[in-house]
Amino acid sequence: MLWYPEIVPRIRYQAIIIIAVTVLVFSNSLSGRFVMDDTSLVVYNPRVRSVSNIPGMFLGSAFFDPNKNEDQGGQFYRPLVSVAYSLLYALGGSGPWIFHLFQIFMHAANAVLLLLLLRRFSGEKFSLMAALVFAVHPVNQITVAYISALNDVLYQFFGLLALLVLPGRLFLSVLLLFASLLAKETGVLFSAVAGLYLLLFKRKKLSMYIYFQIYAAALYALLRFGLARVTYTVIPDIPIMRSTLLQRILTMPKIFWYYISAFLFPARLVCCQQWVVWSPGFQDFYLPLLLDIVVFALIIAGGVFIRRRQPSYFRSYLFFTVWFCLGLFMHLQIWPLDWTVLDTWFYFMFIGILGMIGVVFKAGPRNFSPLLAVPILLILGVRTWIRNSDWRDGLTLFRHDLKLEQNAYLEGAIAAEYMTTGQYAESIPHWRESLRLNGWGIPAWYNMAYAYEKLGDFPQAEAHYQTYLGLNEADYAYESLLALMLKTDPTGTRSAQIARKAVDKFPEDPKFWLVLAISQYLTGDSREASASAAKSYKISPTRDALYVADRIQKNLPIELVK
Repeated sequence: MLWYPEIVPRIRYQAIIIIAVTVLVFSNSLSGRFVMDDTSLVVYNPRVRSVSNIPGMFLGSAFFDPNKNEDQGGQFYRPLVSVAYSLLYALGGSGPWIFHLFQIFMHAANAVLLLLLLRRFSGEKFSLMAALVFAVHPVNQITVAYISALNDVLYQFFGLLALLVLPGRLFLSVLLLFASLLAKETGVLFSAVAGLYLLLFKRKKLSMYIYFQIYAAALYALLRFGLARVTYTVIPDIPIMRSTLLQRILTMPKIFWYYISAFLFPARLVCCQQWVVWSPGFQDFYLPLLLDIVVFALIIAGGVFIRRRQPSYFRSYLFFTVWFCLGLFMHLQIWPLDWTVLDTWFYFMFIGILGMIGVVFKAGPRNFSPLLAVPILLILGVRTWIRNSDWRDGLTLFRHDLKLEQNAYLEGAIAAEYMTTGQYAESIPHWRESLRLNGWGIPAWYNMAYAYEKLGDFPQAEAHYQTYLGLNEADYAYESLLALMLKTDPTGTRSAQIARKAVDKFPEDPKFWLVLAISQYLTGDSREASASAAKSYKISPTRDALYVADRIQKNLPIELVK
């Protein structure tokens, strides 16, 4: 095994130090609220509110659509994360603190597992320093403070455990790797790293490992594609997803340099980044490319140094070099992802970099003192503490990050936060800016319409609903527009026209037939109104349909609920 049980007593004080430092640095994140995807994954997700729903979590995607009361679909199959949310909800209720606390301790656990892993390759002194750097580094802050990033903490936890029990407990390792994959799709990287370890150090075990992994892959495919039906989805309003392969290739040097610079100088941290290098230029293409070449030259130089000085360490260096390259390759946008870069994606690559550095240190001078790392740890810890304060709520986070980078998502996110707090007038300029930055951001039209409606500006609300319907004929948009028109169109003329379009688009939706009936009745066409009401009642025999049909038949006013 990569670790031995007798090691545990020797590292218990180091583990206590790592856990204590991690909890201290992230303690001010405990008061943070739910932000961004937390609402879809936890707040408005009824599935996580009862542990009895756990079996169903393996039969759908991670996200839930509260408007339609159904699985939202998409490309994320992460049932173990939903299971964790459900268990945490059962323990601590709907407050975010229990989720934050769990994530902090899981991150601390990952740092301890990293300590055990690096002791095997880089020695005792460096492994402690590296584990502490990993624990407090600001680039990992979002992975700990963002509740929706629990998937990254979990897949790495199971993945590191799987590596640590290799090769002696091969079947257990494959089970843990399978759990890593069920926490996040990126868990496949640990399966690759485990195979690489066996190839380099324990080749006799490799064939059995591949045998087990074939069965694990088949089971995962059955769960994800056969039962849950979760596949890859392209979202056109995300710039990197609608870019061409050539444009993504032009973006790759800047992506690579972003992660290296975030590791070396974590000063500029932004939660969401959606930039694309559309054409080659010095600042965005040639300069990052030159810097990337320098980094790769240093990596190669490290390998040459070890090969000459300590040849027996070369396979260890190669192991962590490939580890880093695998993580980088998966996030270089060869196939488009939902963000251009994301700090949580560096969580895996981080270990590869630390491993490479550790092997170089082990092969180099022996008089290294861990005390030299104390100032670095202090600087990194303070920077992380400060960044935690940005995450205390959505408005604070987005206001801060918009000062560093302006993109359509951040503009839309702060607009949504304003609407959540009832500040509708403040949200509208941000929705408009979101559209200016990304014309594919169609939902902004609907959100602006809703904001105008709340402000009582019904003409603007109607115009924006109409614009949205021209781009996306969604049933909920028809519902919102028709509900508005029933308040503002006493003659029923305009609402009848829109209701007719709605029933043509959704002929089996009883609500639209009922609105059409009401609108026709307001125009004085009782015969057509009666037929529409009958159609609504036939599809769904509700009290509302019966009431409207009865009022039309008796030629009585229809009282609408405001």
